Amino acid sequence: MRLEIRHYPVERVVPGPATRLAGRTLEVDLAGLRDDLAADPRVAGLTVDLVAPGDSVRLARVFDQIEPRVKLAGPAGDFPGILSPVRRAGAGRANALKGVAVTVCNPDDPSLHSALDLGGAGARWSEYANLHHVVLSAAAPPGISAAEHQRGLLEAGLKAAVALARTTIEREAAAVEVFDLPPLLAPAPTDLPRIGYVYQIRSQQRPTLDDEPILYGSNVRHLLPTLLHPNEVLDGALTTGYHLFQTETYAIQNHPVITALARRHGTELWVSGVIAIITTPAPEDRARNVAMAVGLAADVLGLDGVLLTKTAGGMPETDLMLVAEGCEQAGVKTALIVWERLTNGRSESPLTVFSPLADAIVSTGDRDAWITLPPVARVIGSPDPADAGTLRLRLYEVHGGISQLGAGHFTAVDT
Repeated sequence: MRLEIRHYPVERVVPGPATRLAGRTLEVDLAGLRDDLAADPRVAGLTVDLVAPGDSVRLARVFDQIEPRVKLAGPAGDFPGILSPVRRAGAGRANALKGVAVTVCNPDDPSLHSALDLGGAGARWSEYANLHHVVLSAAAPPGISAAEHQRGLLEAGLKAAVALARTTIEREAAAVEVFDLPPLLAPAPTDLPRIGYVYQIRSQQRPTLDDEPILYGSNVRHLLPTLLHPNEVLDGALTTGYHLFQTETYAIQNHPVITALARRHGTELWVSGVIAIITTPAPEDRARNVAMAVGLAADVLGLDGVLLTKTAGGMPETDLMLVAEGCEQAGVKTALIVWERLTNGRSESPLTVFSPLADAIVSTGDRDAWITLPPVARVIGSPDPADAGTLRLRLYEVHGGISQLGAGHFTAVDT
C-alpha cells in the first residue's frame, strides 16, 4: 500500500479577504470560515482566531487538534466514516499544511483539561507551541445536548482542516513523504525482524457515546482486536473522539511510532501491521482482548517483536502489561512506551501493575509532575478570565506536554 503525503510548509498565518496559500503564508478569510462552520446549529456562535508562536495567548480546554490535510487520490476521501463514506484509507495522495494546526476548544468542559501557552515561559512545555494555530471555540447553543455539541465540534475541526488544506491544490509541494509498505502478511527478508505495533486506541473506562467516531466513524465500544495497515492510521481512519487525553488527532496523523517504523522499513526491520485494541472494564472482556491480541501478534502476523502504547490511565496500564506479558510468553519480544505516574514523587511504582517479563519500557515522562504557567495577556477557550493568570498544573494537563504515543520530548530519570 502506497501513501504519498505532500508537504506544504507554513511560516505565517494571517487574516485575508480569501483563504489561500501565498508562498509560505496562509491567508484565512476568518469571517467566511466562521460563517461556514457556524451554520451548523450544534456550534452556532463559533469563533475563529489566529494565534502564532510567541503570542502571549493561552489556549484552554482544548478539545482536539488536527493537521490540515486534503485527500487528492485514493479509494478513501477525507476522514472516512465522518466527512466521507467509509472506504479503506491508506493509499493514494494527500496534501498537508505543515507548521499549522486547527485547534478546537470546548468552553463547556468543566475543567481546564488541556492548556497550551504559545508564548512566554509556559511555551517550553509543549512542542505544539511552535505551531501556528487556527483556533475554533464554541459553547453549546441552547437546546443542544453535550453529545450533539461535541460531535459538532469534532466535525467543525475536521471540516476546517480540509478547507485550509484545499489551498494547496494545484500547487507544487516542498517535499513528498512516501509510505510504501507491503501487505501485512508479505514475507520478510530472513535478515530483518518482523515488527508490529499494538495500538490501544481507546479506553472504555469512560464509555464512548453512541455517535462518537473513533475508527472509520465507529465508536469502537465493542471492538475486538483488529488488524490495520499502518497507512490507514496516518490517512484519517482514526480520530481521538470526544475525550482528549494526550492522543489528539494531530498526533495520530503524524503517529510517531508508525512513522518511525516506516522510515526503517526494509533496512533495519520489516513492518508487519498494527493491532488496534481497546481497554474494557469487564474482566472477561479484558481476557478475551488480551488473548486475541497475542494470537494476532504471534500466530497470524508471526512477529519477532512488537511495540505497545496505551490511551488514558490506570486500567489501560493493566491491559498494556497483560498484552506484553502474553506476547513475551508466546515468544514475541516487547517494548512498551508509557508515561509514569509518580504521584508521590517516588519511582518504585510508576505504573499500576508490572510484569517481570516486560523488561523494555520507554518512559515518556512523569505525567504528575507539577508545573507553573505564568500569566498571559489573553486566554481563548475558557469563559473564566482568571484562566489567563498563573496556573499550577500537572504535566498531563498541558496540551502536548506528555504524549501517550511517544511524541513528546520529556522522560523520567531515576536519580
